[in-house]
Amino acid sequence: MAECADIKLIACCSSLDELTRFLPIDLLFIDLDDETGICDLLPAGVITVLLSSKAEHAVDAYNADARDFLLKPISKQRFQSCLFRVRNNAFLPPAVSKQSNPASQLAPVYQTRLIVRDPGRFRFVDVSDIDAIKGAGNYVDLLLRDGRHLLHRETLNNLERKLNPADFVRVNRSFIIRFPSIMEVRANVQGEYTIVLRNERELTLSKRSRQKLTELLEVS
Repeated sequence: MAECADIKLIACCSSLDELTRFLPIDLLFIDLDDETGICDLLPAGVITVLLSSKAEHAVDAYNADARDFLLKPISKQRFQSCLFRVRNNAFLPPAVSKQSNPASQLAPVYQTRLIVRDPGRFRFVDVSDIDAIKGAGNYVDLLLRDGRHLLHRETLNNLERKLNPADFVRVNRSFIIRFPSIMEVRANVQGEYTIVLRNERELTLSKRSRQKLTELLEVS
């Protein structure tokens, strides 16, 4: 890092709590061998590079939208390649960035595929195949339209930020549903809604999220 004249090393931290004292920053390197389960706690707006001695942590980097993943031991050439990627995608002046790709400044990019890790293999799941997502602590239960359930290591809050809000709706603290998977919406006496999915599963819409679904359905 000492050879990089355009990058200033602010601090080396042993925990995220310690890191918060130095925010805001532009670029963050995290060693997953020292910090497990950190991907769901990354500070917003910070370009992140994850590194580890375990190749399977590359999936964590993908799910955390990290800019790059470095497998230890890291060669100087690979590190320079990582910095090249960071510079060309993160540190362009605003005027140059907008001129080179104005669409990227206007529309966020949402995740269309998830990598779900199983013992000895990785599954690739299109988000269009998901009917609903149930939170389970540091995991989510993916309810697929073919009736299968897949356990995915990511918090519900973190996954919600990556999904297109035009397709996915947070209906309560525990569930996100895919809007095209809704088969029926019933109004309850209490002023709430019961949502029926195409697999006939029923969910109750919380009052906090009712307005969001009402706007999508264009009902009063």
